[in-house]
Amino acid sequence: MNLFYSTDNITFTSLVSNIIPTDHAVVNYAADVISFGGAVDARYVRFDMSNCPQPNGGSFVACAIGEVAFSAIPEPSSMVMFGLGLAALVGARFRRS
Repeated sequence: MNLFYSTDNITFTSLVSNIIPTDHAVVNYAADVISFGGAVDARYVRFDMSNCPQPNGGSFVACAIGEVAFSAIPEPSSMVMFGLGLAALVGARFRRS
């Protein structure tokens, strides 16, 4: 599986290549966590899958993505703006009393 991203849904750039998902034979299983370094400004994400089904796929003869979750880490400038806004709210609160 390969993971691509884009900001305009036209030009996609490779983010992670040759991901080999775990071949789960049971229904309840832990998530496969895929991480990558660096900041990515992505609005669109595309998954490309091949070699499906897996050679030892058991009774399930297809590939599927059950759930996808993305976690964003705020940029330092966002954290500074959050801190300044919070300080302004606290200052306004103390000024009233």
